[in-house]
Amino acid sequence: MEVRPRTRRIAALSAAALATGLLIAPNSAGAVAAAAGNIASTGRGTSVLQRTVNFSTVSTDLSTIRSGEHAAKAIPGFAPPAGASGKGAVAPLVNAPPTKIKKQWTGTSDGTSSCGCQPPDTNAAIGGAYIVEAVNLALATYNKSGVLSRRISINSFLGTSEPLSDPRILFDNTWKRWVLTVIPIPASSSSTPALWIAASTSNNPNGTWFIYRFNFGGGLYPPGTLLDYPMVGMDADSVLVTTNNFAPAGFLGGATWAVGKQRLYNGQGISFPAFGVTASTHPAIAFGQPQAQYGRSYMVAANGGGGFDLFYMTNSSRPDSTTVVFQGSTANSLWTSPGPGIQPGGFPNLDALDGRLQAPPYQVGGQIWFAHATGFPVIQYGWLNAGTGGTGGVAATLGIAYEAGSSYDWNPSIAVGNSGHVFLNWAFTDPTLGTPVSLRISGLSPGNPVQNLIGAGNGTTVFTGSNGNNFRFGDFSSVSIDQASSLTCPVGGNAVVINETFASNNDWNTRIARVGFC
Repeated sequence: MEVRPRTRRIAALSAAALATGLLIAPNSAGAVAAAAGNIASTGRGTSVLQRTVNFSTVSTDLSTIRSGEHAAKAIPGFAPPAGASGKGAVAPLVNAPPTKIKKQWTGTSDGTSSCGCQPPDTNAAIGGAYIVEAVNLALATYNKSGVLSRRISINSFLGTSEPLSDPRILFDNTWKRWVLTVIPIPASSSSTPALWIAASTSNNPNGTWFIYRFNFGGGLYPPGTLLDYPMVGMDADSVLVTTNNFAPAGFLGGATWAVGKQRLYNGQGISFPAFGVTASTHPAIAFGQPQAQYGRSYMVAANGGGGFDLFYMTNSSRPDSTTVVFQGSTANSLWTSPGPGIQPGGFPNLDALDGRLQAPPYQVGGQIWFAHATGFPVIQYGWLNAGTGGTGGVAATLGIAYEAGSSYDWNPSIAVGNSGHVFLNWAFTDPTLGTPVSLRISGLSPGNPVQNLIGAGNGTTVFTGSNGNNFRFGDFSSVSIDQASSLTCPVGGNAVVINETFASNNDWNTRIARVGFC
């Protein structure tokens, strides 16, 4: 368990990066990562099927397991540039962001989470008629009207009493499967590094699941290593995972690997190589329904120079020939270290983390879309050009989003629908106006370029909650594309968003909403 003490650093984007829809051109600025090229494997993960479990018959067992409480660990030496406080100019309104709120409800709370942990690690996914929410340390299923089917302890679901943290849930729209990842907290300095993965056997999350516990060894996995802050993406053939590896002796670096869907979804034994990458490198989700087949599966990291590193994996489902390549980095100083979210009424400042990506990027052809918190804080979003590379040579098209000139905006997530709709989801406060933690959405309608999404007309406040007593916030949020169409909206024009809010008793809860452009 770790709470990261940090002095407040109110900073902003560089003046150049505040420009609307700015294309950051390739140049020779220095990169944090090594020179572009292939990365050698430095570890291996293996597992056989541990158990098959039926979600509907697992004991609810929502007993508190506070030993699972765990905050994202700070990356030693990670110190992005700081800057003067301030915000960018409002862009001309040429866009129609999502404004439709189809349904919203309160999800899991501190009191129903089976953990009471800080932070809740809020995320959810939609698949067909179901919505699945994962938090520390509960798994809940709903229908699209927000009616709860069942909420169970993740410990009971996996069949373990060990401390757990950082659950992530995704829906595979190609093979109609649900995938959950969870990390165990090492019990001692001699514990074998491990990570749990569960995969449903059908599109019904209330049915049976395969449960795996992957054990790791090699240079990035000495005994006692915590596989912190798992970042999960998905291509057409594999589930892609990156972790920040903390050994008892200190931080070892980021590590990435892939689990082939064919073996995972059929309950077969699995083994794969792992590769070292920049800390907090987040694998992307491949665009489309079904997911597009790309020769390269991309990953993005916000680096310590205030730029971004771009990696890709090939042959993700073929462990005998998987490769990971560092393609290059952007120019430096495109973003600055985010300050905290300030609550009104003297409540504690809320941790906005360190500028890392907190939700999966989306790979849309040669564009790798992402969002993260930066500066004041505000939301920075946009895409990297996968057709560019080299040290300082990756081109970035960037914009910013925030609720108002006096708001604090952080904990974002992004998704791109089949129809080209881009969704943004984040939390904000406005102490000047007395606005407590609230959930906001914005985005781009098809054909619109990246632009600054600021204020009235450029987004919708979905829900306003209360103030919170916790310093820790997040560490995740999510946007999940609804693959169903309607008479008035194409596939990809609707999504499910989730973020952390606070109840009237000042404890955390989650807010889930079905939103859309039409």
